[in-house]
Amino acid sequence: MKRLPENLKLIRKQRWKMSQDKFAELIDSSRSKINSYENGGVEPSIDFMIQLEILTGINIKDLFSGELQLAKIPILPLSEEQGEVETFEEELPDYDQTFVDLKSYHTQITKRFQRLEKRIQSLERP
Repeated sequence: MKRLPENLKLIRKQRWKMSQDKFAELIDSSRSKINSYENGGVEPSIDFMIQLEILTGINIKDLFSGELQLAKIPILPLSEEQGEVETFEEELPDYDQTFVDLKSYHTQITKRFQRLEKRIQSLERP
């Protein structure tokens, strides 16, 4: 359970921007349990971990021991039907970077939307 508390906070707070209450509702748990997991006081049940793996697409082993990267966590929780998550590791813009000019920013955002549209189209095909 070395990295789990930090990884839970990264997923819930930084990536999904959820309160503990909303996260608990999503994962069919309670706010107090989520708080205990994030503080490292209690180890979560296997059911909780399986649900978290389904929602994130991240292997349970990595949730416990890996140092997760924000870019590898889906922006929104996954449903069981979506299956594995594809991560975008290529040329992601650094949104924290100050862009020299608006044209550069617009070009990067346009490319990102094009990649996302292609991904959505591939997911919609039977």
